[in-house]
Amino acid sequence: MRYYVVVNERFLYSNVIVAYADGSCFRNGRSDARAGYGIYFENPELKSRYGRLPGSSQTSNRGELFAILNECELARKDQRQLVVFTDCRCALKPVLKRMPLWQSKGWGNNKGKKVGDQDLVMQLYHGLILLKPELHWVRGHSGIMGNEVADHLAKQGADLDPKISARGSEEITQAALLPELHDLFRQLTISAKRA
Repeated sequence: MRYYVVVNERFLYSNVIVAYADGSCFRNGRSDARAGYGIYFENPELKSRYGRLPGSSQTSNRGELFAILNECELARKDQRQLVVFTDCRCALKPVLKRMPLWQSKGWGNNKGKKVGDQDLVMQLYHGLILLKPELHWVRGHSGIMGNEVADHLAKQGADLDPKISARGSEEITQAALLPELHDLFRQLTISAKRA
């Protein structure tokens, strides 16, 4: 497998935050599910983050939404333009295009079923309206470095003990991530060669 870095020249010379968001869930859909989120910042001055998803509803989609919501919160405080890359289509199209329709229908979809994750969807929608970040979809597990790192961090978050995760996000610098990334990409390369 080859690994790619998504680079847009204007990101290199402008005042933007470039972030990758991912959610992960062990035993997704079961009562004993454990979800986490991962946020990887390409900006070296920002610490990437990961954590266990708070609350009783534990799904990978919620992890993804929670990661993007946290990126929006950081960008609001930082006051720079936010550029988000995510491999979760449910975090992009529904939130931006369907939210007003869902609200007008009392949070029901076209099939009459209640829309899930209303709490995060509403918060994220307001964050996206306020900040107007650039949102980009990337294919998951396709060798895009930032997305692979966010995925790795989300899995670490899902693996955290709930008592530890009550503190909030774990932060990690790019320098501290380097040994982990070296091992991660070595493992991914070995498994890709076997496939």
